[in-house]
Amino acid sequence: MEARYTGQADVELSASGAYQAKLLGTRLTKETLDAIVSSDLRRTRATAQAIAHYHGLPVWEDADLREFALGAWEEVSFAEVKARDGARQEHRCATACYMHSNAGRKHIQKELCCG
Repeated sequence: MEARYTGQADVELSASGAYQAKLLGTRLTKETLDAIVSSDLRRTRATAQAIAHYHGLPVWEDADLREFALGAWEEVSFAEVKARDGARQEHRCATACYMHSNAGRKHIQKELCCG
């Protein structure tokens, strides 16, 4: 599967993502959770529901939890964006991807944001 920017595009959780969500749900079975909150996007709701399944909790949705909107980049592969808009992508990778990350996660964040 080719990595794509999703932003606020309301795409389904991929098969790999659904598997990972199920694993996360089983991993969290022994944790005490008071609430499960998700954005209103299908992929985030599916992840939250995979966790909620093991806790008997409802999933509360909040549209304010959506990712950043990425405009014309949404649902476009990292490679396609680089080919048509390389300078802007490079700037985003150097700034926005690291905005909320700590030093130990910068490498991971760059891969997630920029391919």
